[in-house]
Amino acid sequence: MFGKRLINTGGGAAGYTTDNLALDFVSKDLTTGSTTWTDRQASKVLTKSGSTVYNSSSTLVDFTGGYWGNDSLIETLKDGSGDFSVEFYGELNFSADYMIVAVQQTPSISAFNWRQRTAGIQYFNYKNGINDGSQVGQYSGKESGNNHIVLIWDTSLNVKAYINNVLQVTNTAGSGGAQWTSIDGMRIGSYEQDPSYFSSNMKMGVLRFYKGQLNSTEIENNYDWAISNY
Repeated sequence: MFGKRLINTGGGAAGYTTDNLALDFVSKDLTTGSTTWTDRQASKVLTKSGSTVYNSSSTLVDFTGGYWGNDSLIETLKDGSGDFSVEFYGELNFSADYMIVAVQQTPSISAFNWRQRTAGIQYFNYKNGINDGSQVGQYSGKESGNNHIVLIWDTSLNVKAYINNVLQVTNTAGSGGAQWTSIDGMRIGSYEQDPSYFSSNMKMGVLRFYKGQLNSTEIENNYDWAISNY
């Protein structure tokens, strides 16, 4: 496991944070025969492509080269200040370079993507309207098993990575210029811009986007929910 497990005795596992929730993909909404995946918040639909399937034993989605995607998905993922948070629960694989999730501004211009690499997890935030000038953050911890990970981006272009309810790293790598504002397309486990470069290899239970920054109480609440439900 990354970090250290903390137990919340206040009953946070009863539910996860829904304030400012933008997209909410939960594996337990699927069956082994599912070919589409609808998020709980905005009813956005992803379609299965290639080798990926819901595992009824682990209740996670197994990604072994395939992905779930919607190349026309449009949704607001940031608050009015330009802040956003991304939450993941599942098991990563660091044997090679793989994609966790990629969000596009257009089919040829990235907005945000999050990768698992031999060096750890790496996350990129791009400028508005151009496929350049990204802010890069990285956490070099590489552990097996299921983990709860939250990335939080703020208007100063800082990004914090919380692993199992513990802040592990803060990256500040602003490159200047306005960052992306809107999206048109998302894939879990693939990269629309270059699908031949990054495939998938992971097990996933939860992927959520929040408009704004999750606070420490909300992160703990979501962490407790994840470990209680998986």
